[in-house]
Amino acid sequence: MFNVDYGVRMLAGLINKYGNTRDALKAYGPGDVDYWYADKVLAIHSQL
Repeated sequence: MFNVDYGVRMLAGLINKYGNTRDALKAYGPGDVDYWYADKVLAIHSQL
């Protein structure tokens, strides 16, 4: 449960820092994939 809590807090901090979820996910994900990771996560989220 620690990992989930830590990840959520980290992502929340990045959303606060960057002002939007897409840029926060770009910063959170792998460094060499530009917006690919962010767009993939957001696409999955939109299907929920």
